[in-house]
Amino acid sequence: MKKKLILFITFAVLLTSCNYNNAKDQALDNEINTSQPLQQEFTVKANEKIGNIFAEGGKSKKFGVEIVDNYFPGSMTKGEDGSCYYFRRVTEGERERYTFYKNNNQKVCETEMPSKLRKKAGINSFAQYQGYFFVEIYGELHGEAKHYLSAINIKDGTWEKIIEGPGPAHKIFIYDNKFICTYVEEVKVYDLKGNMKEYKIEKDLVKKNAWVSVQCIADGKIYYFYTVEEDEKMSDEKNDKYTGKVKCCDLNGENNKTICYYQSNDEASWYDNLRLDDQYIYLIAGYTLFRIPLYGGKIEKVSNRGIYFYDISDTYIFFLDESNTKLYKIRKDLSGQIILVRESGPCNLDTPFLCVGNHIMLEECDEKQEDLIGEVEDNELPLYIEYVNDYSWLTEEGVLEDTVKGIHLSDKRYKKIRDKLKSLTK
Repeated sequence: MKKKLILFITFAVLLTSCNYNNAKDQALDNEINTSQPLQQEFTVKANEKIGNIFAEGGKSKKFGVEIVDNYFPGSMTKGEDGSCYYFRRVTEGERERYTFYKNNNQKVCETEMPSKLRKKAGINSFAQYQGYFFVEIYGELHGEAKHYLSAINIKDGTWEKIIEGPGPAHKIFIYDNKFICTYVEEVKVYDLKGNMKEYKIEKDLVKKNAWVSVQCIADGKIYYFYTVEEDEKMSDEKNDKYTGKVKCCDLNGENNKTICYYQSNDEASWYDNLRLDDQYIYLIAGYTLFRIPLYGGKIEKVSNRGIYFYDISDTYIFFLDESNTKLYKIRKDLSGQIILVRESGPCNLDTPFLCVGNHIMLEECDEKQEDLIGEVEDNELPLYIEYVNDYSWLTEEGVLEDTVKGIHLSDKRYKKIRDKLKSLTK
């Protein structure tokens, strides 16, 4: 899918030389060379480079982690330590036990749901940060939907205070052992004692016809997209323009700084999945993956392929091609060829795979069961279905070393639900 996206960089940029052709699909990637500036994605000034975004180079950064809602509770998420974590829930009478694992079936921690929430709520999503699993819990009390936040000590499975949360947030991050709940204009910060502070990221967004999307947290800074839709009087209905910035600010919403500008002729030409490592800001813009150097240099386009998800190991950038869902990799220095890792890609989920050291944890699909669950939701059937896909533990070369079993519907329950759905269509 080709998207027309123009990204106006406040710094002057030019693409560096890269030779990263795939033997099978060379036409997709061999058009980039040292003399060709990016014509569609970037507007550049000749031979000038980006200045330093950070004052000092070479230091390891302190990153926050996102509590990712992967649709199915217990789905995998990458922790602050770089490992892949997931949990399995077992109900035995009145007891409700959660067992957390990492990577290929390594048991980490076991705990029980506190008695005040037992049978009333369940862990929806979580993240590992330092010595805790930070959890987001949804439930019902006296017929009213409830949202809770808490943290589980990894050493002994004990719980910190259960906090009544603010309700659904756009994204939730963990940083300095605090929940940072992000919304359209503001963030709400909760410590483990339940104290809350609220800060504005941007002001007067409605008046400006603008919106904010927080993407990540690093070194005490919130990184976000700031987008403005141009006034209808300024553009025709068929060619609305969306302009904005990649920005950062302190955790309290102060010291806002613009990193770069962008412009899109189509709201669907989305930009997403911005993240940092110690050297670059990575972001997807209209299915194209770019990286911006933090300490001066030239902006780089990772591939001409359409990319809808990526993750980064110590050695490689792994990504999924949006046209065929195949899994590819390229060296982080962008040298050499783009290499096909796996023909059949994973599920098209928020987190279809994760890089873990020199391995990949990839989420497999069971389309038959997932289609059924989708129909249950579409028909608003009051059924609770606990389901988690299988995971494949792969080497960076794509060799299967282990399989982590998920939670699937039995044949009997599958048939019962399918019959129920058929009865609704009669």
